[in-house]
Amino acid sequence: LERAVELGKRAAAIIDRMLLDEPDRREYWQDTSAQTLNNLANASGSLYFTTKQRRFLMESIDAYERALKVLSRERVPLDWVIVQFNLAGNFMMLGEGGVNPDQLRQAIEAQEAVQTVWTRQDHPVRWAMSMTEIGRAKSILGETQQNRQLIDEAILSFQRSLEVLTEAETPLDWALTQDSLADAYSQRAVLSKDQEDARKSLAASQEALKVYTLDKTPRLWARTMHDMAVHIVENSPPEKQRNNLLKALAVYEQIIAALDPDSQLNEYGLSAGNAALTQIDIGMIDKDAARVEGAIADLRGLVGLYARHDRKLDAAKQAVSAAESLTKLGKMRERADEYEEALDAFQQAAQMFREADATDQADKIPARLAYAYGEIGYRKLLAGDIAGGVAARQAALN
Repeated sequence: LERAVELGKRAAAIIDRMLLDEPDRREYWQDTSAQTLNNLANASGSLYFTTKQRRFLMESIDAYERALKVLSRERVPLDWVIVQFNLAGNFMMLGEGGVNPDQLRQAIEAQEAVQTVWTRQDHPVRWAMSMTEIGRAKSILGETQQNRQLIDEAILSFQRSLEVLTEAETPLDWALTQDSLADAYSQRAVLSKDQEDARKSLAASQEALKVYTLDKTPRLWARTMHDMAVHIVENSPPEKQRNNLLKALAVYEQIIAALDPDSQLNEYGLSAGNAALTQIDIGMIDKDAARVEGAIADLRGLVGLYARHDRKLDAAKQAVSAAESLTKLGKMRERADEYEEALDAFQQAAQMFREADATDQADKIPARLAYAYGEIGYRKLLAGDIAGGVAARQAALN
């Protein structure tokens, strides 16, 4: 794939020169340029899926945007709309982390442009796919901003899409929309505390699982099962918290048992990480230090798994989870030892973030270090170690 990207860049540069050298064949070279840039964008996008390195996604977006500058919507609308749809999808992936809401707004704007060609009347299924993507972007944006109106709009988008999509004729698109609808209902339940929305969320997930089965679509099955477990926990009333954590844990363990950690790493890692964090939540409720220690060991194992696959950013994220869990263990035991171990873990995570070119994430680590130093100082002062306590508190301030 890297070779394909490099060749695509060279070809695009040559065609750019031909656009200048042969103005009488401009239309031909514009079409050739658009096709080459589209192929380059696709290859860069595939490389992003393989490596999860953000720079490849940015290169893919750049290539799609360049293709749209030479494509004519009026002359080749069907070519133009496919590039526009792919660009919207890349903006969506870029914005899914919730860091920059502008990327999600760009995804919505791009999909709205798509619908000027893929209309409900002329291209109903493709229009519905675009409507689902608009709903997904609004759903994520609504969750990030705690905006009930955006979540309501997302639900309406999914419902309109499901007026066209059916389980029988478009099963995968229908299931994706049901799964996305489940997520939006769950988000609204979190904001409104309405258990009816929580029930609708569960029902929509179960609809999606009619299509997303373990034997036919294991990755999609795992994702939907994972999301359902998350929804069970986030919509749990306080009196049912422990019981629902156990229900979610059972779902995560079912996923982990069904997947291969190496060939299905994305789905396996997601559920394995959440299973460990759920174990920690249960352990904190039960004051069960052994359960928490076991879960921390699982998180460290996941760090190693991601590292073996050169997934540096994912490894760093799990390292932070392990470090934060050590601070919880320290709080439970009221000892400085776990906080000191957490200090080392946070520092290692910061280095991992830097190696993954995620300096923005590395820059957040000092605040966590300050908290750990503060707790160490407090515990040492309680234990009568005045010098150690003062030193730790001073480190927290620095």
